[in-house]
Amino acid sequence: MKRTIKVVGIIIVLIGLTGVPSSVPTFAQQQNATYQRNAAPLQEEPGTLSGFVRDPLMNPIIGATLRVSYHETYQESYSDASGFYHITNIPLCNCTKNATCSKQGYNTASVSLPIWETTTYDFVLTLKGQWFYVGGAGPNNYTKIQDAIDNTSDGDTVYVFPGSYREHLVINTSIQLQGANPLSTIVDGQNASNDIITCIGTDVFIGGFTIFNCSMGSSVVRFNHTRNCTLYGTKIHTGEYGVTIQNGQNINIVNNTFPKTPSTKTGYVAIRLLDCVYCTISQNNISSWVGGILLSYAYLRITKNTITHTQRGITDMMNALPGVNTYFIIDENR
Repeated sequence: MKRTIKVVGIIIVLIGLTGVPSSVPTFAQQQNATYQRNAAPLQEEPGTLSGFVRDPLMNPIIGATLRVSYHETYQESYSDASGFYHITNIPLCNCTKNATCSKQGYNTASVSLPIWETTTYDFVLTLKGQWFYVGGAGPNNYTKIQDAIDNTSDGDTVYVFPGSYREHLVINTSIQLQGANPLSTIVDGQNASNDIITCIGTDVFIGGFTIFNCSMGSSVVRFNHTRNCTLYGTKIHTGEYGVTIQNGQNINIVNNTFPKTPSTKTGYVAIRLLDCVYCTISQNNISSWVGGILLSYAYLRITKNTITHTQRGITDMMNALPGVNTYFIIDENR
């Protein structure tokens, strides 16, 4: 009888012990469950590429185009006055991407590299073609910008020293027209009845000027039946139209200022695009014109512009070119 009682007691104890792990979680299990409930999902930041663009003497290069290409698309930016650039919103992946740096008058540089959250890379661009100088103290420098342009060939650069130049310019070669500084390098149209700068050459870069003072009915800068051109870092005012792009392809109007006209004249439209494809209007500051940006049969990207004190900010007069799908990217404008 006593042996029977002892056996039954042992069985009861064993059953109780084997039930503990299945019904009561351990401390580690409890902590892990709490972490799973409270942990926020990880957000992967997009990649960026930044750095400087300089020449072999380490002088900064302004207005260079930086582009990262991937999966049949790209992100791009431009170098500022210090040569700095910063490209954002690059998708992360375990692959290398092609980054290029280009500017009219320089040989294009490219590199393949993996890009993560904060990747840096500095580009060095070397010159191509001849350089022609206007103004300044050089013994062989030109006194007129147009005289220098008339002597250029494709790939050359015209560099303009600070000063006031009362001229109307026609560019018909693939050149870089670079002003020393937009605050001190001035092209004055003298209120004449034609455009101040007319660009009909392909692959042209214009930057570093103040350009102003043409009559009503004219444009301060006109790109006419051309392609692959850039207007960068320039101040434009006093004209019925600031910039007109007509029958243009891949024209970039970037980081320019269209201020209030310092006279009784009122600018009508700062940027006008007529029958254009693959154009980019980006990072411009437009103030106190009647209209900011006017589109008519345009296929383009308008992004990161600041438009203030205008009656009409962005106006689409007509849509879709014949045989071309409508393509508007209009974002991050203020």
